[in-house]
Amino acid sequence: MYIFVLLGLLLGVPVVWKFREKAGTGKGGAVLLCVLYSVCSVIAAMLFAHLESLISSGEGANGGAISTYGIYFFGSLMMFGIAKGMKWKTAGVMDLYALYAMPSFFMLRINCLRAGCCGGLPMFDTGLNWPTRETELIFYAVMFVIFLQLLRKDKRQGQLFPILMVSYGCFRFVNQWFRDDGTAGFHMSHGWSILCAVIGVSLLLELRAQAAKKENKRTKKH
Repeated sequence: MYIFVLLGLLLGVPVVWKFREKAGTGKGGAVLLCVLYSVCSVIAAMLFAHLESLISSGEGANGGAISTYGIYFFGSLMMFGIAKGMKWKTAGVMDLYALYAMPSFFMLRINCLRAGCCGGLPMFDTGLNWPTRETELIFYAVMFVIFLQLLRKDKRQGQLFPILMVSYGCFRFVNQWFRDDGTAGFHMSHGWSILCAVIGVSLLLELRAQAAKKENKRTKKH
């Protein structure tokens, strides 16, 4: 698993390097940013796995357990605080984090295919299972391409990570119903998905409000 995580993180490096000016960093800063992205992502994913285990069973997760929700919730907060502390361009740092994280998510699902975990429920009597891992791979591949185009065109500044939170929250909420996790009905992941989408929408509304205020100030000056 760790090899797949490392591969995912390395795949995000060229994106950060190419668009480093959007984060307000030079070459040295871009290297540091990639290291911070990686460290925060791994720590956040492991911490959230422990949180999930404590909630569900009252015991911590086994060593090496990770949860991708941790990157959405804890990792984003860590990087936001670091960006503020380093006086980097916060919007750019978070936009790049959205793109940097997606190859990691993608490779984690590749690892799921290898390990045979996180599969889908049987599809009636067809002998096939719902492709939960495959659909998530497609989701991240498509979102990565879309976000890369938005970043190139300098659109949606600071909004990419919130958009990712909303998109994944909605996608995972639906996909979770078809996931074979040994439980039936509403699962804890449904709750995290709702929270992820709600936080993402809240951030987008806040960013929109801030942009409107700036526009009003410009209008008054002119």
